[in-house]
Amino acid sequence: MEREKGKELNRAKIRHAAEAIIRNEGMANLTMRRLADDAGVSIATPYNLFGSKVYVLLSIMLTKQMEFRFTSSAPNGKPALELMMQSLDSLGDFIGRDEEFFRSIQREIMIAEDTAAPRGGFLQVTVVLSEFITEAKNNGELQGSVDVADLSRYLATIMFGVQGMWASSFFSNEEAMAHIRRSWIAVLEQNKAKPEVS
Repeated sequence: MEREKGKELNRAKIRHAAEAIIRNEGMANLTMRRLADDAGVSIATPYNLFGSKVYVLLSIMLTKQMEFRFTSSAPNGKPALELMMQSLDSLGDFIGRDEEFFRSIQREIMIAEDTAAPRGGFLQVTVVLSEFITEAKNNGELQGSVDVADLSRYLATIMFGVQGMWASSFFSNEEAMAHIRRSWIAVLEQNKAKPEVS
């Protein structure tokens, strides 16, 4: 138990060191050796706990995401699709408060040779979206024939494609979120439940 606490403490120290390096000196100065030095751990520790720089960055993103949580349960009967769009807007606001920091991390993750990191993020987003889509289908907002997995992956693909352009500084965060929102609305409109004609 003490060993696990020590590992988690070292993970936190490495994340903190990484964030300080990125904010103060830029991504180019972030190396595993530098992380070890700044965190006060052996050179092997960042490798043993994370494996590579990209997983340190992914860990920072996941830790920051704990500050922002998509909520897929509809309070007071609010429609699931409306809640999904509000969550997207809230995510945009959250990223917008520290846009360049998040952009630099997203860019590094996306250009990493190890494709497992971005794939893991994509799967996480797909799972969250599938909760919204399932709820929307179950409460009659979407057609009963909607394939939840396919629609969730499609929406996640739109999001990741636009975020890739944002990470490359093609869009501002505000523009990226507007593009994602418009694209999602267009796709969801095609899948909305049709009112019954009597």
